[in-house]
Parts: sequence; C-alpha cells; structure tokens
Amino acid sequence: MDLPDRIPPRHFCPPIVDEKGGCDRKHWRNFGCRHGRVLLYNRKQKEVVVWDPPTGDHRQVAVPPEFDNEERMIWNGAVLCAAASDHSHVHGGFCSCPFKVAVVGVTLNHTQVFASIYSSQTGKWSNLVSAAVPFVVYYVARPGVLVGNALYWMPLGHGYGIAEFDLDTHTLALVECSSGAKDLKGRSRILLAQNGVLCLAILSGHSLQMWERKVCSEGVASWVLRKSDKLQKILGRSSQNFGKQISSPKIIPMQVYMVQVCMLKWTRKS
Repeated sequence: MDLPDRIPPRHFCPPIVDEKGGCDRKHWRNFGCRHGRVLLYNRKQKEVVVWDPPTGDHRQVAVPPEFDNEERMIWNGAVLCAAASDHSHVHGGFCSCPFKVAVVGVTLNHTQVFASIYSSQTGKWSNLVSAAVPFVVYYVARPGVLVGNALYWMPLGHGYGIAEFDLDTHTLALVECSSGAKDLKGRSRILLAQNGVLCLAILSGHSLQMWERKVCSEGVASWVLRKSDKLQKILGRSSQNFGKQISSPKIIPMQVYMVQVCMLKWTRKS
C-alpha cells in the first residue's frame, strides 16, 4: 500500500516503554480491544493505557490506589467508545471520539468481584461497586463482552457465574449460569450472539452447547439451550481425546473451520 493508506510499522509497537527507555513486560497486561483501541494495564505503575494503533497515539490514565492494593486486585478491563450506543457513529481519534475504560477485579479474600468505569469526558472514575460471589473466586482472566449497555465477564474459581456491569447505572451483579450449564465440567466462553443477546458456549468432552439468555416481557431472565451438537459428528474426527484436542489450533492440519454463533452452523473453509 502507498501513502497515505499505509500505516507505519512503528504505530503497531505498544507504548509500554518506561521513562528510561526500557520495558519490563511482566508488569503489563493486555485487556483486549474494542472500537479500534487497545487497552493495556501496568500493574506496577497502577495505570491503564488506551492505545490507537493506526495513529500510534495513546492516553495514560492513573487508577485510584484503592482499586489495586492489599485488599483488591484488578484482573481485567474493557475500553469502548463513549458513543458506543450510537450505531451510526464513526469511531475516530482521541480528539473527536471520547472513550470509557472499565476495570474489574477480585477482592483478595476471594469473596467479591468489583468494578468501576472511567470517562475521558469527565476525567473521573465512578465509585467502586462490588458484588458478592457465592463461591471462592480467584480471578477474571478472559476478555469482557459488550451486550447492549452492559459489560460481562466470567469470574473463575470454585463455581460458575457471570459478572454484569451496567454502564448506565454503574451497578454490578452476578448472573447465575444455567443449572444445565453448571453440570458440564468443560470449557466455557461468554459471547455476543448475532441477534444481540448474551450467549454462553460450553465445550464439554465431545459436545458443544450454546445457551442463550432470554428476558421475558415481565423482565425475568432465564437461560435457554439454543443448540447442542457432537463435534465428532460435525468434523468427522475420532472421539479419542477429541474434547481436549479441539481447543488447540494445531490439531486439524490444513483445515480451517468457522462457527456461526447465531445458529451453531459449521463451515469448512479449507
């Protein structure tokens, strides 16, 4: 590509160099990306960095000390455009497009999750909110999912649950998983389905199940099993160690598969 379409390679180098020109990667965590920006966290400096790779620009935001100390630890976060609810909005640079940063963590007594959100428009963090977890919780390792006006994360420990952080009311709640989902001792991921609802994908042994969170007219939410299929039948592989193998991208040489979450439709691409 020629200029001005070509993006200089240096713009894709994360802005994680310290004031002395060095970089200790063990202090950094990548919390994911959304709306064209990447969210990084420096545990030593207690600050988040919002990075715009196409321009190389970035913003540093200090995290209040009470968010990450002897009682609490930040484990994950999410960055989003301040106009995320406006589907006609075109995401741009920092000057024309304010951002928000949410962080989520766990208390060091392993009984609660907590969250807060920062707005670049006000330059302030919201009050820290917490939710009790009915099991021993250790960390929140996987990226969050934005569904409507809420962010969802899955706390990991001796139980199952999903943390729901409402971006409008700044409230945090723990959503119970389906009883059927909790009975499955497999890998799980929370996803945004194509129809715009929260979805829970569970890989257990040789099966892939898709659970969808439905809200009735009275406002009561429940989990509905949308689809369940045997991966062995779909991919035509031997059942031996199949559930373990499917999580690795190396187990099907020269073959690429795509899953459409909305209908659990598998398509062989090559």
